[in-house]
Parts: sequence; C-alpha cells; structure tokens
Amino acid sequence: GKLLVKISMKTLEKVADSVLALTVPDERTISFTAGQLSMTVGRYSLHRLSGLKIKAGKGRFILPSKSQLLFSGVNKTSFVNVQMLSFSFNPYTWDATKERVGSDVVTLLLKNNDSELIKVSNLTEGIVIVTPLKLQKISASEKSWYFTKNDDLRFHEINVKYENTLLMLEIKPQDPTVHLFVYMRFSQRPTTQNYDFNATISYDKKCVWMISAHNKSEEQTVCSLNPHAPIQVLAKRPGKYLLGLKNYNATVNLSHKREKRSCLGGKRRKRSCVGVKDPPPTPPQTEKVSVIPVYDSKTDQNFTLKVALVSCVYWSEKFDKWISSGCRVLAELNGFLNCSCSHLTSFGGSLLVEPTPIDFDKVLVEFQQLSETGNIAVIVAIAVVLICYMTVLVVVRKFDKEDAKNVSVELNFA
Repeated sequence: GKLLVKISMKTLEKVADSVLALTVPDERTISFTAGQLSMTVGRYSLHRLSGLKIKAGKGRFILPSKSQLLFSGVNKTSFVNVQMLSFSFNPYTWDATKERVGSDVVTLLLKNNDSELIKVSNLTEGIVIVTPLKLQKISASEKSWYFTKNDDLRFHEINVKYENTLLMLEIKPQDPTVHLFVYMRFSQRPTTQNYDFNATISYDKKCVWMISAHNKSEEQTVCSLNPHAPIQVLAKRPGKYLLGLKNYNATVNLSHKREKRSCLGGKRRKRSCVGVKDPPPTPPQTEKVSVIPVYDSKTDQNFTLKVALVSCVYWSEKFDKWISSGCRVLAELNGFLNCSCSHLTSFGGSLLVEPTPIDFDKVLVEFQQLSETGNIAVIVAIAVVLICYMTVLVVVRKFDKEDAKNVSVELNFA
C-alpha cells in the first residue's frame, strides 16, 4: 500500500517530466485520462503564472496574482513546468485521517527548467483549489424538525472531530412571521448573555455576528437576504459545540437599532411597565425534577435544522497524515468544494451532513421511558455481557500467575 503509492507517484512524475521535455513555453496544455486518474501538464513563461488556471479531471487550481513575487525560486528559472494530477479516489489511505477526505484528490507540482521541484509555501495570497465532492448516502434535502418554546433555549450538540472545520447551519422557521434567536458556544451551553456566536433568523432574512470577530461590537451585524444561504461558523478546535435556539413571535427589527421605550403597545416597553410573574416554587432538594418538553401548538414554533461539517485538508509528507494547517474553506457550491491554501501538495476535502444533531431534551425523555420502550432490556444485556467478560478475564489472569509460579519452581529444581 504505502510503498506502492509512493512508487506510483514518482513514476507519474517522471512521465510528466518526459512529456514536458518535448514542449516549448506557453504551448497548449497536454491532458489525458486513464481510468480514475487525470493528468495535465504544461510549460509556462514567468509572466503567465499570475492567476493561471490549471484543470485536470473535475478539479482545478487557480494560482495567485503577482506570482513572480510570491513563489520562492521561480525567479531563478526561465520557465516553469506545471504538473497536475486528479484522482477520483484517495490514494493516501493508511492513516485514520483518511476519513477527512470525501472528494477527489488533486495534486499540483511546479518545477524549474532543470526539472527540480520549486517549493511553494507561506504565500501571502492563497492558491484556490476546487475539487468535486463525493455523493453522500445522506440526502442533502433531509432536515430534522424541532420546536422551540418562548421562554427557554432549545439545545443541540454538534460534535467536531478535527480542527478548522467549517460548520454550515441551515435553520428555517416554519411560520413566516416567526423569528429565531440562535446562540452557539464551545463546550458549554450558551445563554443570551454568554455565547461565541449569535444570529437572528427570519423566514426570509438572516443576521449574523460574533462578539469576538474582527473586534466588532454586538451592534454590528452581517445580514443576508438569501433564505437558502446557510450560516457558516468556523470551528477552530475539535470538541463539542452547543447550539441554543429560541423563538420570538413578535416583529423583530433585525438591524438592531434602538427604539424609544414607552408604556404603549407595539413598541419596546419600559421595565416599569412590564409585569413580572412570581417565580415558580423551588422543589425540595431530595426530589428529582425533570423537564420534559411538550409541544403546544398555540405557543411553540416548528423549525428545520441541518448541520454540515466542511473541511479542506492536504497530505503532509512530514506527518504522514491529512491535516488542515494553512488551508481554509472558501465555499461549497453545486457539489464542488472551494479551498484556499498557502502551499502546494496533495489536496482534498469533505462535506459531512450530520443526520440528526443531539437534542438534549429528547435524550432526557428517552432515558425516562426506558421501561416502556424496552430499551432497558438491551442495556441490562450489555451490562451482563460486560460483567461476564470481566469475570473471565480475572479467572484467566489467576491461572496465568499460577502457571508462571510452576514454571519457576521447575526451573529451580533443574
């Protein structure tokens, strides 16, 4: 596997070198396809590199502008040989990070007039990589239905396994007159005061802001009139991200402009005009109280939620695995993943649509209904098997110790 892939990649590189040896700068590129492999080679003068687009198979690269200033080593050659490979499969599969690749794998090499590799890294302007995504078993149109309550946040858990993963959230209320308030926080449940990300969503408009992004204050928002555009949040570190949603039935001003308060209806009301209900009685500490959400068609509101995890990765020869440092997601459009990277190597990416984010309220209900659903029998069976396994393990360990004693005694007699 591993050795065969490295030999094959070197062989393809030699084939490209042989083809380019017979070409002159700025001729038409030469492309050919064999099975699941596509190759494109070309020889270019230095002034042609700026913004150059190279395509092989369904993938393509777009070099940055002012390339003669960005690429170290380019100014030492009279022309540049370009070699691009596109695989409809992932050739680097011996590491567990292969699961991060759900697209075609594309590779681009730049060589000087002596066929020596030009190392490209730490670019100030990224190289754009476009690669087609694999079709998923989960339909992109599948959405999970949930409902919110006026007074409480409805929480969902999103598990992110790798760093620099782009979360794409598609949230839409069923009722066109309803607005949803969305809060997200890393590792902890968000509140209306403490969160890492906040958004206001209506049926035909979205306003998004982050309290720590680019030193923007809470009052400065970014709004979109496209109801189908997902909310994009970059998860810089792996772990659990908790999403909280809350609905508001009245008309909400998404521009967050302050309004004059009064005691009249239809506007923001003064605190002195708002009646406050008595707090509910505190239950005894010995009594376990569980809050089970019950849908009320008069006050609760339905919404759909779909979560997609998107990442751009490259194959690191140094670490022998797929990593994302130096790469970021630009967009996902019509089944193609657009990435930007500051270096050249083998690239891939993935878009994983999570079937159902964890709903904490639903999990609580299921645990309370174990005796009714019959799932408790499954849990008991698993526990019994685990106990039997541990018992056998202890017995076998005891016999091993006795055998070791007998062997040592026999050796002493000998």
